[in-house]
Amino acid sequence: MSSAPDARYAHCAVPFGGFMILYGGRGFVRHSTQAQSLTTLGDLWSFHFESDRWQLLLPDEGGLEPSPRSSHTCALV
Repeated sequence: MSSAPDARYAHCAVPFGGFMILYGGRGFVRHSTQAQSLTTLGDLWSFHFESDRWQLLLPDEGGLEPSPRSSHTCALV
């Protein structure tokens, strides 16, 4: 598992408390054959400013999650 999100563009990122929340975008994914393909991403990450660390956020089992997307906006309410 990666300790930080893969490089991407067309994602959204919003500050929240001492964190930055990052979702989706477009980026390359690696395949078992070492080939890469450009795809729309649907992963959700948080970055903790004080500890300088990333954490992959996963939905609760059975929880709803949005489909992968890029060139979107996001807001925390």
